[in-house]
Amino acid sequence: MAELGLVRTGALALLFLSLLVGPLFWIPSSLFVLIGAISNRFWTPGDFSGICLATLWASVTTLGTASLFWYALLGMKRQRLLHLWPAVILLLPYYCLHAAAAWMALYELFRRPFHWQKTEHGLSRHAGRERAELAGKKALA
Repeated sequence: MAELGLVRTGALALLFLSLLVGPLFWIPSSLFVLIGAISNRFWTPGDFSGICLATLWASVTTLGTASLFWYALLGMKRQRLLHLWPAVILLLPYYCLHAAAAWMALYELFRRPFHWQKTEHGLSRHAGRERAELAGKKALA
């Protein structure tokens, strides 16, 4: 906080909080907007506050999803990888998996708060041979 200052530290804290909380609300809020669009409930609001809320929900959903693609394409352009643009379509399933992982992590936090869910590494067909080669190199050194 001494280096960044109060405002920038607050912005950084909000950014980190959004990375934790955002995936938890992505699927429920998307379903809410999708159900509202299908049922045509908040797309035909009756009063001024309903119009404001419908505009807010529609713009956040549309612009938020568009920003996912925009920043990915911008990064691809800067890295001269724009020829891989069809892969950007995979961002939506990726964020769905990200949201599912966040919900699983929240469930595990309450179910087993002191458990560490680790990924098993070295389970490929060649893992045993690679370990043996590495052990041989260490023995020679």
